[in-house]
Amino acid sequence: MSQKHSRRGLRARFAIAVGRMASVLLKRLKKQASSYPGHLAKNLDPEILAKLAYGQRILVVTGTNGKTTTCMYLREILHARGYQVHSNASGANLETGLITCLLTKGTADYIVLEVDEACFARTAAALAPAAVLVTNLFRDQLDRYGELDAVYRLIRSGLEELDKTILLLNADDPSVSHLGLELVSNPNCELRYYGLDFKQQADELENRDDSKPAQAAQVLALIDRALCPVCSTGLEYLAKSSAQLGLYHCPSCSYKRPDPDFLFFQSEDRRFFMRASDEQGGSASFENPLAGLYNAYNLASAAALASLCLPETPLSLLIQGAKGSQASFGRQERIPYRDGKSICFILVKNPAGYAESLHLVSKAEDLGGLAFLLNDNYPDGRDVSWIYDVPFEEIQAIEAQGYVISGTRHADLALRLDYWGLDLEKAEICEESAAADACLRLLDTLPANRCLYILPNYTALLHLRAGLRQRLGLSEAWVEEG
Repeated sequence: MSQKHSRRGLRARFAIAVGRMASVLLKRLKKQASSYPGHLAKNLDPEILAKLAYGQRILVVTGTNGKTTTCMYLREILHARGYQVHSNASGANLETGLITCLLTKGTADYIVLEVDEACFARTAAALAPAAVLVTNLFRDQLDRYGELDAVYRLIRSGLEELDKTILLLNADDPSVSHLGLELVSNPNCELRYYGLDFKQQADELENRDDSKPAQAAQVLALIDRALCPVCSTGLEYLAKSSAQLGLYHCPSCSYKRPDPDFLFFQSEDRRFFMRASDEQGGSASFENPLAGLYNAYNLASAAALASLCLPETPLSLLIQGAKGSQASFGRQERIPYRDGKSICFILVKNPAGYAESLHLVSKAEDLGGLAFLLNDNYPDGRDVSWIYDVPFEEIQAIEAQGYVISGTRHADLALRLDYWGLDLEKAEICEESAAADACLRLLDTLPANRCLYILPNYTALLHLRAGLRQRLGLSEAWVEEG
């Protein structure tokens, strides 16, 4: 970062003052204040992000899936070690959200930022993070991001701007690991990998045959990047965990999955195990607060990043710091209802995430009802054709007592689910404005101690939760920091 950003002139000080006043005012009015203060500050000083970031210890998490949950785990781990941590926990991960977060940082030791993958290229140099974590790369919102190669190039261009940075990559994703191959010559970049211990995880992956995850992963790998990023030959896999994530190698060249510096696996009962590959960092075992192998990936990446930032702290102690973790907004978030019943939100926004969420629901012992919601607002992406890339046909139909199908594109979603074989006779198909009432009606018909699982995309989640908040007296969706 340029030395000039260490000096805050009158323009920068005025922009900061206006942004902070706007944040205070919006919060007093009980309005969301996660982006607009940053918008004001940027209009007053276009370089305000770099000036606010100067001298801060910033940890960046980017990638397609898992950013919010990974940041949640990382905050908890650092808090448990006694550090003050500030973060854009509201999920405002575009430039104005990053500016707003930095405007209200207080006296934080670390600033943990989730950064939108398309936004990363234009903000990386300004943020000058101490460490960057790239979780995975899947097709997501094609009308906004473009194809996977376009997102790859954006993240690569952002990484090329960095200096003296720890770079932690998912070894199991061939697109992500290839970033390391292209950046390995950078002497100022400390490159590390994390990945699934496929030998230890083998039994658990085999036990997922009831929902045919291997076939689903194969379908998704055809959609996402399953070609060798060096020579474009089809990759071969000895094992897979999800979509194109797995133990891969190229039959035509020397490209293969790099050896991870951190290895993990998780049992079906959520017992999570992790160790540094050289075993010098020790090992750890505890019950993951969140279910699903994808959340094991999130926890492993957060623990690995914390270990790289705090090398003197045993990995086992860092892992234990995640015990206080709770589900982030819409990410397995549970809302209690009467008679022991509950609502569980699981955000779905692309084929890979949808497949993993369906597997999770299919294994839920308390499954009572299931709601599917699909919107096509700008934050969701206008193009909803991606629902035909979800490998429903490779996943065993989920039998529930009843279903709700809603959202602005409920008709398209109902057709897709009909092709899957869902019994539409048991479904209430309705406009988005009626979704909250439809979900409560279904919930009332369920036996005691059963759960209504809701799979919405982003704005459908916001709107449905707002409707339920009015009826059930729930707290606000986001808890603003500062």
